[in-house]
Amino acid sequence: WSYGAQWSADGERLLYYDTNAPGIFVYDTETQTAEFVAQGDGLAGAISPDGRYVAYTEFIQGDHHEGTQSHTILRLMDLSTNTITDLTDETTALTDDMSPVWSPNGRYIAFLRRYLDERATAGNMIYIIDIETREVRPIVTDGRYTHGALSWDTSGQRLLFQQVIRDPQTNSLANPEIWTYNLQTDQLQELAKNAFAPHWIP
Repeated sequence: WSYGAQWSADGERLLYYDTNAPGIFVYDTETQTAEFVAQGDGLAGAISPDGRYVAYTEFIQGDHHEGTQSHTILRLMDLSTNTITDLTDETTALTDDMSPVWSPNGRYIAFLRRYLDERATAGNMIYIIDIETREVRPIVTDGRYTHGALSWDTSGQRLLFQQVIRDPQTNSLANPEIWTYNLQTDQLQELAKNAFAPHWIP
């Protein structure tokens, strides 16, 4: 069976994850063929607005004998050339990078990151990568929370997300909140308390 389906903005390609393969596929409505992208990590990833690229999470297996640690990185497949490049793969510190979401103009990808070194936090933080320059910058890094449910507004200026505080005594999650981050003003705004799974209304 398949899940995680999402259309490219032009409606010509459909991205999904097929558990039978298993792997990420892109279905082309013009040729009526499905192209294998990568095995990924069990999630479909994200297709760029123009339908040319697929950003996805890849699990990198560590080796105990070599002293390497398992982690996840973001990769980018160019469907026009069938080439794959690493979007994130820290050389100075291991990270778990996951859940990529394209901005409407295709210039940026918001994603979740958790460091695996001395900077490690209990939850996932929010970062943005510039696809043209490959510059990665932190957006929300409050270690008291874990973050998720990333979603861009249609202008690409505001990023919607959910954050849940982690109780330091029990390590349990409670009191979810909905926030936005404005890329132009660098401002955070709380929208709702005790709320979760946010989405923009088209």
